[in-house]
Amino acid sequence: MRIIKRYSNRKLYDTESKKYVTLEQVAALVKGGQDLKVLDNVSSEDLTNVTLSQILVEKEKAHKNSLPKTLLTGILQSGARLRDAVLARADAVFGDRVEDAMRHLRVPTRTEFAALEKRVAGLEAKLGRPRRRK
Repeated sequence: MRIIKRYSNRKLYDTESKKYVTLEQVAALVKGGQDLKVLDNVSSEDLTNVTLSQILVEKEKAHKNSLPKTLLTGILQSGARLRDAVLARADAVFGDRVEDAMRHLRVPTRTEFAALEKRVAGLEAKLGRPRRRK
């Protein structure tokens, strides 16, 4: 994971390339699939989401109305509900397909894995009990 340090003067320092970077350069890294984390240089507080939000704000300023107002309003109104709704929708859309692919590859599905975990826990519980001698 690439670490970007944010200084009190708002400068961003890429610890991998060992140079200062702009918000546009951070956006390019994210677009390129780079997994990164933005940390406060002094406190090590995770500022990744704040920085990504700042990138969106800057892009919206440059390209007026590039994001639909309903999307922005919905995000603000729903808060954590939005995250839960997105996760539920992704599970509904992809869940069955993933389960089918796992079955085809003979990899245990979530349901099968959960059943295996229960069986192992039951066996561990039985083995943990002292045996009675006759």
